Order: sequence, then structure tokens, then C-alpha cells
Amino acid sequence: MQDLRLIQALNYNFSIKEIKYLLDQGITTNAVDSIGNSALHFAVDSSRGDASVIDLLIQHNANVLCQNNKGQTPLFLAVILDYKVIAKLLLISNISTVIIEDNLGRKPSDVAHDQELKKLLIKTEEIVRTLEDNYLYVQEKLEELGLIGEI
Repeated sequence: MQDLRLIQALNYNFSIKEIKYLLDQGITTNAVDSIGNSALHFAVDSSRGDASVIDLLIQHNANVLCQNNKGQTPLFLAVILDYKVIAKLLLISNISTVIIEDNLGRKPSDVAHDQELKKLLIKTEEIVRTLEDNYLYVQEKLEELGLIGEI
């Protein structure tokens, strides 16, 4: 059975001091409720755009790539709610969250209402795709040289 006290605290809008107390007690940041929402999902949803609790959870190893039963990451929720500061914080924490699709095949950029945020997400997607392509190229060249793979 998962310890859902942190999720419950976020659901009831506990103060950041109370959240920090729970985290200092060693409560996991990565438990999920019955529909797959993590503490980070709840924090984004209840934040009203304030990034302080989200930042605290990330500092305590919250998984920013966690997807709920709809396939939505915390970034996806931040984008839907037009929380630009939170979206940027989540991107800084793990840039690859920008390319994760929900169960309907949508990326965060597909649901962005704010045009500035949408442009940021699209540019970030391009960067991540370039990084992936370069990684595959480097891996292929290292394999050709016999520097990775079976010896």
C-alpha cells in the first residue's frame, strides 16, 4: 500500500512548511493515487501558478516524467492551466518531458493556449529531437570503432 499522505496534504492545500515537514519525514514524492496522479500532479493543479511547492518536490526527487492514467505529465497540466513559470521549472528539471504524449497522442505544445508558451515548447521539442538524433549518431560511430557494444 502506498503512502498517500503527501498527496492528501497537497489536495487539502497544506502550507509549504507542512509539506516540507512531511518530506523531511521521508515520505515519498512518487506515490500515485487511483488514477495515477502523483504529488507533483496535485501540486501543479493546486498551485495557482506558484512554483514553490513544485520546486520543493523536485528537490526531493519527484518524478517529472510521471504520467497519470490519461498519460498526462505534470508539465501537461501546467501547460493546460497556462502556468508558464511552473512549465519552465518542469522543463529545466527534465527537458525530455516536453516530448511525452498523452493517451490521445498529444504533446504539451498541442494543448498550449498561450502562444509564447507554445513557441517555447515547440522550440524545446526541436532541441530534444536534435539531441536524440546526435546521440544515435555518436552511438553508431562509437560502435563502428568498437568502443561500445560487445567486446
